[in-house]
Amino acid sequence: MLIPLLVLEFAYIYALYGRDFLPPMHANTTPQEMAAFVQHQQEMTRHALETMRRYWYLFYPLGLLFGLIIYALFAGMSAFAYRALVTSEATTAQPLLE
Repeated sequence: MLIPLLVLEFAYIYALYGRDFLPPMHANTTPQEMAAFVQHQQEMTRHALETMRRYWYLFYPLGLLFGLIIYALFAGMSAFAYRALVTSEATTAQPLLE
């Protein structure tokens, strides 16, 4: 269930930052290339913030919905894992009301 949400998040990042989010870098990066990379990242961040400001009415509800789904999935996984661990003890216990 989390893999489709991960794909959706990558699509969201691609839509927000564009295809030049991470420019190619190599092992022997010069200081000039690193400065150009930092400049590029700052421009991408500025562009993303402008886009989020322009379309805030879409980003806020979608972010809230996405956050709720993620929290629900993690809480559900934890609850089912706990129930799987504790089930054997709970079946042997006497019921409270008889």
